[in-house]
Amino acid sequence: WDALAVPGDPTDVPGLVCDYASSFVAGDRLQYFRLLGAPDRAQALEQMLLGGGAGANDDLLGRIDDSGRHHPGLLEQALQADGRGDGAEFVDLCARAGRRALEHGQYREALRLLHLGRCHGDVLQALCRCLRLPAWQDPALAGCNEALLLSQDIQRFYAIYERNLDRYCLSSQTWSVARKLYASRMFHSLCEKGQPEAALDLFDRE
Repeated sequence: WDALAVPGDPTDVPGLVCDYASSFVAGDRLQYFRLLGAPDRAQALEQMLLGGGAGANDDLLGRIDDSGRHHPGLLEQALQADGRGDGAEFVDLCARAGRRALEHGQYREALRLLHLGRCHGDVLQALCRCLRLPAWQDPALAGCNEALLLSQDIQRFYAIYERNLDRYCLSSQTWSVARKLYASRMFHSLCEKGQPEAALDLFDRE
């Protein structure tokens, strides 16, 4: 927090609260963060979303349904309980954390957080970046659990955005790029699974 603060500095109250809260699950940490002032709490929440998979936790962030609509989770409920029920703080927090997640290659977190932050154009850019990842060319990397989860998220958010092109005011040019990248990724995926006919059908539809 304060660049001059040292570990264990008794005057660094935000640091002490965050250090203590870090040993608890995300839902409990929210209660401790209520002790902080607005700027310190915003920074603590952002850090929490970027660590330990919290930014991909549906219980914490809330569920995103197949239409792209959001059902509040623990974080938004905690903000509402503190009198911030208009949702602006939640949206701003997700947008900031989502951009940082994308910068650091935390793609699963970035997709969710940017969507919840209503940065729909950025979600589309994140999808394009995900679809270009070199990891998909390496069977060992592409088959790991994290890659499989990311692949599921890519398919899920692609489907959501395909249904909501007008609603999200997406650039037709960027969507065209995303569509081609997605078709290419699905083609290779089907071939790897030994489904060449399905792969060819995919390109026939395109």
